[in-house]
Amino acid sequence: MYPCWAEVFGNDKQKTTWVSGLLVGAPIGNVVGYGMAALTQNSVGWEIAIYIEAALIALIALSFTIFCPMDYFNL
Repeated sequence: MYPCWAEVFGNDKQKTTWVSGLLVGAPIGNVVGYGMAALTQNSVGWEIAIYIEAALIALIALSFTIFCPMDYFNL
């Protein structure tokens, strides 16, 4: 799915960079996420961690709807 998105929306100079970033971002996100989850769980507990995660996801979703052009939401 990700390479197709870069193929459709990226220009010729950006396609390689976009595909690389998209394919490397998932494993890096997992590693960073596990570390942050461990630190958060040890400091505030799992209940607060879920509320923090929900707030961050809502903020990211709102940011996408406000700042991304609708051309990128071609489903």
